[in-house]
Amino acid sequence: MAATQFQDAKARCTPRAVKLSVPARGNHVVTAMYRPSTEKSAYELTWSLPLWQQLRLYFIYFDGYGESLLDYDHRTKRIGIGIGLNDYLDAPASAL
Repeated sequence: MAATQFQDAKARCTPRAVKLSVPARGNHVVTAMYRPSTEKSAYELTWSLPLWQQLRLYFIYFDGYGESLLDYDHRTKRIGIGIGLNDYLDAPASAL
């Protein structure tokens, strides 16, 4: 493999985003995502906490480019609140 082909293959395998998830006190979870770029970077901060049994309440802040395919070239700042049902659906039948 030529040196330029190796460098091209290495560039394609380089991670495009960094995501860190940290459990906090009281079963809270804080997540940060950073997608670096020369001109159009993005970051997202998420905080989730237990709401009821296996349901979680989420708070999300996003700032940057590429949140969706429609917004790939527009800078977006967004705040969101939601309820996570995945923990509820993944719960054992005895917990429901």
